[in-house]
Amino acid sequence: MASSRPSVYPSASLASTNAASGSAPSSTTAQRLAAKHAELDGLRVLKEQSSRLAREIEKLGDRVDGLVEGGDAFASVMSSWQGVFRAIQISRADMTSLAASTAALVSGGVAAPGTGGSSLAGSAAAGLGAMDDEQVKVGTLVRIPVDTDASVAAAGEEAAREAKEEE
Repeated sequence: MASSRPSVYPSASLASTNAASGSAPSSTTAQRLAAKHAELDGLRVLKEQSSRLAREIEKLGDRVDGLVEGGDAFASVMSSWQGVFRAIQISRADMTSLAASTAALVSGGVAAPGTGGSSLAGSAAAGLGAMDDEQVKVGTLVRIPVDTDASVAAAGEEAAREAKEEE
């Protein structure tokens, strides 16, 4: 039975003829071609992995940016703690001095203004409520400058006017 279609493999007689005539170059070419195909496949895989790595690095960069912003906020909060502690210390000192003056009034039996001459002994809370505004002065904890730019500009204009008057 003869096949109707020719084979893709060279026939045995043809292969022996090619071997005798120098078919080694075609087999080395085929080997080189196969090696180049393997190299191309390796490069495609490398390209995929490189693009995946680049995407992961971009995501990591975005996360690092978020951490940097959070770190800046944290640093801002931490830098303000010194002022917070100072305000607490001032407030505590004022409260201590207020308590000491109230205790002195209570222990001395001094009548607070507006109590009708009654003694404050035994009633510190009544002493705090009845004290004059002039007697109790709480220190200012926060000072907010108002119109600093306007005051600086006004000071500059005033200095310019004084310079003109001196001339």
